[in-house]
Amino acid sequence: MSRDLFGKLQAQRGDVPVQTTQINTMDAFQQEIDSIERNMSQIRLNIDELDKLQRRALNAISDTETAALERQLDRLTAETNDLNNHVSNQLKSMQSSLRQLPNDAETTMRRNLHSSLTRKFMSMLTDYQNAQKRNRDACKDRFVRQYKIVNPNATQEEIDAKLQDNSGQQLFSSQLLESTRSQRAKLALQQVEERHRDVERIGQSILQVNQLFVDLQRMVDQQGETLDRIEDNVNNAVVHIESGNTNLEKAVDSARAARKKRWCLFIFFMIVLIVIIVVVLIYTLPKTTK
Repeated sequence: MSRDLFGKLQAQRGDVPVQTTQINTMDAFQQEIDSIERNMSQIRLNIDELDKLQRRALNAISDTETAALERQLDRLTAETNDLNNHVSNQLKSMQSSLRQLPNDAETTMRRNLHSSLTRKFMSMLTDYQNAQKRNRDACKDRFVRQYKIVNPNATQEEIDAKLQDNSGQQLFSSQLLESTRSQRAKLALQQVEERHRDVERIGQSILQVNQLFVDLQRMVDQQGETLDRIEDNVNNAVVHIESGNTNLEKAVDSARAARKKRWCLFIFFMIVLIVIIVVVLIYTLPKTTK
């Protein structure tokens, strides 16, 4: 991970103040879009890698291999969570900047692109959350198997209660760990504790992703309201234009009718004038010949 990206990710955790994205120019806007899409591509790669690691962890033969794969899962999950927070803040910052731009055709295009990118990211968050749930379910299955090694007579109610224990305390006392003579049982006790912590950690991560999703959904709803207002303004403008066109057509028809009337009157007066001239000639010509 690059230093620049690491600094940005730390900013999302509150270590560095997040600055509002400046997208006044189309070039700056496109650069920010490209940055978001690159981060989303990395998140997609991470989700695919998480699934692969999870399948390998399920099929691991030795406890050492399982522990190594779970450490990789933990690191990749933490990195993906940071990337998710970073992209979410990028989208929120971009929305704030878009609100400051005038409501013209270019801004509408930017808002539509931002809305489309936000929805794409939300779909990716859903995929990531599903991957985390699969990981959590696998951890629960391993927890159950290892717990039954420690306590073969445990009921399902007891196991469920242990899984839901969020007190932060150890599931088994240190005296029990010390008194356990079997190396296999002792290892199982430790692994039960580890799986319980894994389930809790993954559960917290799922809640964080869910909160991101809720925040983004709220932002999308706000975008929809803004776009609806713009659409209403456009529709009103269209109505006014259509009304103006109708009035213009009526004015043109009236002007044509007026010109037609003037031509009719002109022709009528010309005919009358010609008739008068003919009549005068008829009465005056014979007198001239005599």
